[in-house]
Amino acid sequence: MLLFAIKGGKMVCLYIGSTKPYSGKSLTSLIISLKLKERKRLAYFKPVGTLPRKVKGKFIDEDALFINKYLGLKEDISLLSPVIRTRGTILKLLKERESLVPSIKKTFNKLSSGKDIVVASGVGSLESGASLGISGIDVAKALKAKVLLVSLYTDELIADGIILAKELLKDALIGVIINKVREDRIDDVKKIIIPSLSRKNIKVLGVIPEDKILEAASIEELTEELNGKILCGSREKGKELVKNFSVGAMSMESALRYFRALPDKVVITGGDRSDIQLAALETDTKAIILTGKLYPNSLVLSKAKEMGIPLILVSTDTLTTVEKIDELLGKMRVRSKTKIERAEKLFAKNLNFPLLFKDLKL
Repeated sequence: MLLFAIKGGKMVCLYIGSTKPYSGKSLTSLIISLKLKERKRLAYFKPVGTLPRKVKGKFIDEDALFINKYLGLKEDISLLSPVIRTRGTILKLLKERESLVPSIKKTFNKLSSGKDIVVASGVGSLESGASLGISGIDVAKALKAKVLLVSLYTDELIADGIILAKELLKDALIGVIINKVREDRIDDVKKIIIPSLSRKNIKVLGVIPEDKILEAASIEELTEELNGKILCGSREKGKELVKNFSVGAMSMESALRYFRALPDKVVITGGDRSDIQLAALETDTKAIILTGKLYPNSLVLSKAKEMGIPLILVSTDTLTTVEKIDELLGKMRVRSKTKIERAEKLFAKNLNFPLLFKDLKL
């Protein structure tokens, strides 16, 4: 995320990137934008988009559209994502070697007119887009930006990527947000990792705890993403959030033991595995995804209808289906007002906004 602030005639530029994709940049972008909008004239864009959606004949990044609308901004949608990165455009640009940075700067100049702050979401990791000259580091340098990293907590080696980023960005790196930290790891982060980063002159501005509700997807979202067909189940069930997933590729006895230990789950299994489907229906299951475009037998369908459990038919095989679900959960799925308000409270409690704004001279 890039954030530009005008103060006393001087532009402050903040780039929020990450050491890994799917670290929470879009949500961070939205929450910080909401906070800034309370005190500054704000514009928002995403210089490099990767989720194209056609609107009025133009391809616009899906997250950029949503965030702009949620913020209540009235900008020309053609300015929201000047560069759309797809496989086709990547190959074309690699061949033509055309620089995309001037297009990003031109869009920013239009958006920044009459504004105090322009927020721009980054994409992927800091190195994403390096072959096209539009990596996070390229964009930050071109815009003479200050950099804030959103670093996804994975394990104790999280500091490695942050320290490497510091070596590349030097004094341009003003701080780090460590995101999605498991409850049993928060003490380690605060007592060990933060002091070790401090010794490298790296400031941690926030430690955001993991929140399973924010990361959950609804059954409707799963069905849409998988191009699935709901064979049975109520509309109310479709709005329920799913936090747990299980792949049914074992014997029925093993499945029963495993399923009983995992509540509120979606089971992913072949459409011809009626034994696994029946085992799932005997335990706390929210939905069953049937892969391979294979319809369930009459017993499974009848029992699922009776229980009101959605059966979702998809054409892809089990492995591909699991990969698609992983991709879905990695995207920004915090789209409901309730979940965004929950995220605002989480960030307000765990991100040092006053220190961030002080570093930006706001």
